[in-house]
Amino acid sequence: MARLMKKMAKTMKAEHGGAIRAELLFCGPASRAQRGTTRLHQHPHWQAEIAVKGPIGFITGDTGHELLAGDTVLLSPGALHGFTYPDEPVHWVTLRFVIHGLAAVPAEHLILLAGSEAAGFSGLLAALLDNRAWPASAARTAAAEHALAGLAAFVYTPRNSTARAAGYGENAAGQADEYIQAHLQRNITVREIAEAMGYSESHAAALYRKTTGRSIKDAVDHARAEYAQRLLAYSDQRISEVAYAMDFKDVYAFSRFFKRLTGKSPREFRNTYFRQAETF
Repeated sequence: MARLMKKMAKTMKAEHGGAIRAELLFCGPASRAQRGTTRLHQHPHWQAEIAVKGPIGFITGDTGHELLAGDTVLLSPGALHGFTYPDEPVHWVTLRFVIHGLAAVPAEHLILLAGSEAAGFSGLLAALLDNRAWPASAARTAAAEHALAGLAAFVYTPRNSTARAAGYGENAAGQADEYIQAHLQRNITVREIAEAMGYSESHAAALYRKTTGRSIKDAVDHARAEYAQRLLAYSDQRISEVAYAMDFKDVYAFSRFFKRLTGKSPREFRNTYFRQAETF
C-alpha cells in the first residue's frame, strides 16, 4: 500500500502536457447472481468498472446510477463509491490502475454511457480483458494500458493537448444543452443532466461553466423561461395551464419564476406581446 500511495502522489503532482501513461495494477472479470450491496469505500488508485451484463447499481454518498451493458464508471483516486446487485446474474470487468502524467484530478466518478465517445475506450478494454485470466499476455496488458491512458487523456487533459479530442468541452456543453431542450416541460436537476452527460455533478458543472461562462442551473432556468414565453405568446392556454404544462406546483410559483427571469409577470408579458402584435 505504501508503494502504491507513493505512485499516486507522483501521479497527482504531474503537470498537464506531458506524456500520459497508465500502469495496470489488476484487472479481471467478475460475476454475481444474488442481491447484495457493498459498503461505501474509496481507493488510492484509479478504478474502472465496465458493465458487461447489467443492471448493476452504482452508488455514492448522495446519488445512484444504474449501469447497463456497455456502461462504465470511471473512479479517480479517493472517490467514494459502492455497488448494489440484483437477484439475477450480472457480469462486469474491474480494472485498477495508476495514471502518470496528469495534474491533480478531483476525487470523483464519471459515468460513461454505452455509445458515447469516451465509452469506446472501455469497450476496447472489455474486449481485451473479459473472461481472460490476469496477468494476461504482455501484448494484451500493453494494449489495455494504452486504452486506459487514452481514456484519461480524452476526459481530463486540456483541449489543446494532442492527446485529447478537439472540442471536448464544447461537445459536453452541447450535450447538456440538448438534454435541457428535450426536457423543458419539467424542472430537471443538475445531477440528472450530469448523469445524462456521463459525468459527476461537480465535473459536469465545472466543465459547463468553463465552456459557456454560466452555470447549468442558469441555463435550465433561462431555457424554461424562453419556453414559457413561447407558450404565452403563441398558444391560447391560460396562464394556469401553462404553469401546469411546465410542472410548476401552482400558478404562483410559475409567476414568481417567470418574473424573476423576465422582469414581467406572465400576464404583463402576454398583454405586452399582444399589444405589440396589434401594431403590425
